[in-house]
Amino acid sequence: VNFAVDLQNAVKMKNTKNKALKGWKLVAAPGYNRPMGNLSPGDILIYRNGPNPKDTGHVMIALKKPNTWKGAIFSLDIADSTKFPKYNDERSKDHPKNKNKKMKKDQTGMGKGTIHLRKNKADVLQVEKKKNTAVWVNLYVVRPV
Repeated sequence: VNFAVDLQNAVKMKNTKNKALKGWKLVAAPGYNRPMGNLSPGDILIYRNGPNPKDTGHVMIALKKPNTWKGAIFSLDIADSTKFPKYNDERSKDHPKNKNKKMKKDQTGMGKGTIHLRKNKADVLQVEKKKNTAVWVNLYVVRPV
């Protein structure tokens, strides 16, 4: 089951009464203009990794509301399971809580970190795909109801 792609395809319908979105409230999606401040703890953030149909995308859970970081860039604390640590990620060998563990490499799996968000010129919510890359991808956000 490809949860990220399935939810993303359902969200593209932009109709919160559609059966494909039963149990979910649409918070943000391309073409669905909502302020970034509508994001809340517990929201599910989704993006698709690439054009490869086997690419499963990525799912994260918002832990707080977004904060202004630099100008039009916002930071958001999230939880996810990944092999690519985020900013201020507790899975990172450089994280302060891991200082004395003598970790030789970043850890994978479930953890917490911070992502960067922005709205592009078309007013679409985007996430920086990997930290320090400046590669931005469209973000879909749903909330369980």
